[in-house]
Amino acid sequence: MRRRFNTGKYWERLRAGELEEHSIVYHPNTRYPEVILRHPGAVSVTSRYRVRATGRDVAEVHYFRLPDGSVIPNKRPDPKLLFEDGVWYHLEKAKNREKRLAEEARQPVWKRILRRVRRMIESFSVALGADSFSPLPAVADPMSRQPAPPETAVPASAGAYLFSSFW
Repeated sequence: MRRRFNTGKYWERLRAGELEEHSIVYHPNTRYPEVILRHPGAVSVTSRYRVRATGRDVAEVHYFRLPDGSVIPNKRPDPKLLFEDGVWYHLEKAKNREKRLAEEARQPVWKRILRRVRRMIESFSVALGADSFSPLPAVADPMSRQPAPPETAVPASAGAYLFSSFW
């Protein structure tokens, strides 16, 4: 994730003015006392980088900010989410990964396959620029052709309507 962040030059693009920063959370009481000892007054910050022209989020980062507003010297923001080539990348914590894999192992194989197919379709619709949801007529049972309840809206993309009968 850091390699993608550095290769994409998100930090440099922010400093050049192409991206703008929107702080989400400030944590004045950090869990890292060594940072506070070396840099008194530093706060932990989580923020998002947006493309100035479009307003689209491209990264979520975490870093330590000094009282004057600058980042701790010789440190770069640590990416947590990254939107690149139509795909959201995220850094999954080890304990969350273990929990997710254990839950997935308890599910039947067909449910795991269906979940992966849905993720592929969602990423395909985002890549086409259809990242909003619209109430296309999903079909509850493909054989009966009865409309599904309205809460089963599918992504608004060319491929989503084709696959709407599968869920």
